Amino acid sequence: MATIADIPVRNGEDGSAQLAFLRSYLKDRGESEYRYTDDYLITLLVRGGKVSVWQGITGYSGKTPWSYMLDDASNHIARIRTLTGDTDESALEYTDYDLEVFLETIPLRYVVKLILAEKANVSTFPSDPFNPIHIFRKYRGDTDLLNALYTDSQIVELLFSSRVNPYELVADMATQESASGIVEKVSTSDSNLASIDGISFSEEGKLLGDLSANVNYVKSFVLSSPYWKEPVYNFWKEGVPFVEGDWEVKWYGL
Repeated sequence: MATIADIPVRNGEDGSAQLAFLRSYLKDRGESEYRYTDDYLITLLVRGGKVSVWQGITGYSGKTPWSYMLDDASNHIARIRTLTGDTDESALEYTDYDLEVFLETIPLRYVVKLILAEKANVSTFPSDPFNPIHIFRKYRGDTDLLNALYTDSQIVELLFSSRVNPYELVADMATQESASGIVEKVSTSDSNLASIDGISFSEEGKLLGDLSANVNYVKSFVLSSPYWKEPVYNFWKEGVPFVEGDWEVKWYGL
């Protein structure tokens, strides 16, 4: 069985350092117990470097777990790390890939706000109408902070795990909850009746229609918000992306 001494030195890092960084990339810090044993990770590190092992375990082929250059202010990932303090490779909160996923649906300035809000773990209702937490609480009716159903940290977790913008998240949650309620009301009644507990089939259709209208109403706000992106597919002008002066500037804060 391989030992940590069998891991070859790579980029000036001995086996212990590579194992520590790999656990950081995997967020396998052993709060209760490690998900991956030392023997398992050491065996993999003997065969390949920490990045390739991370890619193999997670399935994120070609993705990067860590990069940080303080002198590169134009780098989106570096800017987020600087502003949130997530700059310790041995104790990562988010990998580079995590941050790239967040930036698919949320502008950089709000990704920073959400990460900071997650650390604070309180319940707030930001005044900025485009702050994702404001949008979530407004359209979920969760603005009474003394009796809040969600903490800011829980909202952030929902936003990041959903991989959609806050309007889409609220609409999706409303769809699932309301549709389930309608189905439950119908399923608990005799389906052979033309009228079910005072709700006819035409009324059931109206409820579904109203639900669809309400969901579309929420989603419509995306078009006039910072979460709307124009397509960039092959639109170039004089060697420069045609829309670089539009959504990209706003999205990444260039």
